[in-house]
Amino acid sequence: MAWLVWAYTDPEHFYYVALKPNGWELGKRDPAYRGGQRFLATGTRPFPVGDWSDVRVRQRGPRMTVSVDDRHVVGFTDRERPYTVGSVGAYTEDARAEFRDITVPAEPSDPS
Repeated sequence: MAWLVWAYTDPEHFYYVALKPNGWELGKRDPAYRGGQRFLATGTRPFPVGDWSDVRVRQRGPRMTVSVDDRHVVGFTDRERPYTVGSVGAYTEDARAEFRDITVPAEPSDPS
């Protein structure tokens, strides 16, 4: 399974989205939660193995949205210790995965 991670500050603090053949998962790694992980949202839309997907994550403050192939998947506001800074990365677990064209566009400047 392949994960896209963001707001990564260390192996115990980050958000992730995982696209799976039986659905998707938005989660948060945080040692304050039992088991060190919290599922923020899940869904049943399948993502078949071997299919390429264009995944877009946007986060502004505690609010994040995920879209896949230009279709909205989930919007979530983290009200418990939100992560608002960190790195972006890709992770795979028990699988072979390919990633390409990972970009982090600059946010527009605040004109005030």
